[in-house]
Amino acid sequence: MVAEPTTPHRQTLTAVRVTVWGGVLVIGGILLAIALYGGWFGGEPATRKFSIFCDYLSMLGRTRNYDNRSNLAASLVFNAALVGTGMLYAVFWPGRGRFIPDDRIRKTVMWCGFGMAAGLASLGLAPENLFPRLHPLLTVPPVMFGTAATLLCMFKTAPGFDNPRVVRWTMAAFGLAVVVASVLRLLVALNRIDHRPALPIMQKVLIVMIVAWTFRQAWLMRQALLAGADQSAPHGRARTGMD
Repeated sequence: MVAEPTTPHRQTLTAVRVTVWGGVLVIGGILLAIALYGGWFGGEPATRKFSIFCDYLSMLGRTRNYDNRSNLAASLVFNAALVGTGMLYAVFWPGRGRFIPDDRIRKTVMWCGFGMAAGLASLGLAPENLFPRLHPLLTVPPVMFGTAATLLCMFKTAPGFDNPRVVRWTMAAFGLAVVVASVLRLLVALNRIDHRPALPIMQKVLIVMIVAWTFRQAWLMRQALLAGADQSAPHGRARTGMD
């Protein structure tokens, strides 16, 4: 017999759906912003197209490109995608936290997640060329709070939610990426290497890693819900349809 899903179960299921479908829309929005920046769909094309390897993503959010030409269309799309990403993570983290047995840790993940979400949304409201001093500062909360929430999920999630070997490999991959990024930043600061293309490439690598991790967590959340493993809903363990 199929049981009616509990309220926490429905909320977690909503988080899964928002993460997946919202994530697809955000990725599509970023790709569209790249195309609009290059002038592929009309408007003023930039003299130099956006380079995945040599440009930071924040260039897409500038209202005017480095040629001082209007980049309004790409800016609106990209900044809307950033705000949307913030909203997505504001829904994702409380849902993901439900699979952490410790209530105190669960709340910490939720609030760290909100900090990450607010930081991402604020980046979309403060384009680099309009807020040159504020924009770099706004990149700190998403990294700081996002890292804290991710680490807590890796260390404190209920046993059986994920494969321990996969978790260890994931932690090793993230750790290696952080070390490489730190070394590159140090070399740039010491004028040993130019920041392009090293740092823009590293930015994309880290973003791809966190996006891949987020999508995998959504899949694991779905699997756990099917198995009735929502830690915040001990009475909602009956198998429930997802579609």
